Amino acid sequence: MWFQRNLKHMKPSPPKRALQFLRWFCREDYIEEIEGDLTEIFERQYAASPRKARLRFIWNVIRYFRPEFIKALRLFYPVNPLIMIRHNLLIAYRNFLRYKGSFLINASRGIMYADEPREAALALREAINAGRRSVAYRPPADPAAED
Repeated sequence: MWFQRNLKHMKPSPPKRALQFLRWFCREDYIEEIEGDLTEIFERQYAASPRKARLRFIWNVIRYFRPEFIKALRLFYPVNPLIMIRHNLLIAYRNFLRYKGSFLINASRGIMYADEPREAALALREAINAGRRSVAYRPPADPAAED
């Protein structure tokens, strides 16, 4: 048949899922060498028996799933601060739309009592969070007034 004639001229390719699995778990410094060796063996075995070659390729990939070839787990994923700032501004905007009156009162109260820019920022954060919890901003106590 016509498709069998075309299969004879095609280059044999290893099982796709097994190759994906190998590329997923194998360390970058070993992947090229291991994949090349396994593909070479697969092509030699494919001439004798295509089905057996595919099964052996899958088995060989599984055999390479050992600690010395597995990628290191990344315990730290870098966080993009711009995404966090955007998210916080979005939450603040939603709270503003939901609680307009208390938002503006808390924001103005916090800015009025703030002596430094850092305190103003903290007051604004408190005002933003006031929609989620019912704690109003209270200015810090003046140590000179306690005497």
